[in-house]
Amino acid sequence: MLIIVAFVISTVVAIMIPMVYWLIKVKFNVFIPIDDIIFVPGMASIILYFCGVLFSILSEKESCNNYDVKKAFNNAIKLPISIIVVYLIMVIGLPQLLTPFINITGPYSNERWVEYLAQGIILAAATWPAVAAIWIQAKKGGCEINATKLDNIMEDVDKDLNGPPPNPNKKPDTVPISN
Repeated sequence: MLIIVAFVISTVVAIMIPMVYWLIKVKFNVFIPIDDIIFVPGMASIILYFCGVLFSILSEKESCNNYDVKKAFNNAIKLPISIIVVYLIMVIGLPQLLTPFINITGPYSNERWVEYLAQGIILAAATWPAVAAIWIQAKKGGCEINATKLDNIMEDVDKDLNGPPPNPNKKPDTVPISN
C-alpha cells in the first residue's frame, strides 16, 4: 500500500516542479537567474532525492521494522539520475517527445505552460521505474544485518548466557483477582 503512496508523491512532485517554475518565472514575472534547463532538473533532483530517501526508509520499515539511513541515502540516488537523464534527453536530444502532449491541448498548444506541463508529465513517468527500483532494493536489503549489529547482538547473547542462572525457588509474580 505504501508503494502506491510513493508513486503518487513522486508523480505529483515531478509534475508540479516545472509548473511552479512556469508560475513563478513566466506568470508572475519573477526574476530567476537560472535558466529552466538547469533549474527544473536541479530542483526536481534535490526534492525527489529526499523523497527517495523517505521511500527507501518506508520500504525497509515495512518489511523489517528496521532501516539503515546510509543505505537509504545511497539507494535514493536513482531518482535524481533518472530525472537528469530523461530531462536532458527530452530537452536537448529529442524535444519532439513533447509534441504529442502539446498537440493534444488543441487551441492552447501555443501557450508556454503547456510545454512545462508536458515536461512534468514526462518527468513523472521517468520517476516510476526509479521509485520501483528504490522500493525493491530497500525491501531486499532492509533485513540484512551488518557486522557491527551482529557483534552487538552476539555480545548481548553472551551476557545473557554468562549471567547467573535464574533462581528455581522464586515464585512467579501473580496478580490477585478480586470479585
